[in-house]
This record gives sequence, C-alpha cells and structure tokens, in this order.
Amino acid sequence: PARAIIRNYNLLGTNGNQLDIALDLEVMPEVYPAFSGKTRLFIREEDIPKYQPGSELKVKYDLYENEKIVVDPD
Repeated sequence: PARAIIRNYNLLGTNGNQLDIALDLEVMPEVYPAFSGKTRLFIREEDIPKYQPGSELKVKYDLYENEKIVVDPD
C-alpha cells in the first residue's frame, strides 16, 4: 500500500453509467522512494471531484513491477 497524488486525469470514455479514466500519479510508498505511475479505472460521474489533480488516493502497487498500480477501494 501507498499514498498517491493525482497529477493529471483523462476521460477515456464511458461504459454505461461509469466513466473510464486514466490517472497520472505520484506514488509515495512509506519505505521506498516516490515514483511516477499510471493506472486506469471506472468511476461514477458523481465521484469526479475525488479524482481531480492534487487529490490524494490510497493505492496498491507491485514492489517489483512499479507500473502495476491499482486504486485501493477502502
């Protein structure tokens, strides 16, 4: 687990009532150096304010393959 700051997001499309977005992140693990990464997820339209640049998220990432990042739903 790690904290991440959203640097940018792009709307890729829609899937029913869900928005497909791509996030550019600055991932900040507790014991390792920060790194840049990207992830993609589906959100509800009413959740757009949570995913604005500068917002902080909890993420999970693969320690050995930093490009594998997912947003922690908790």
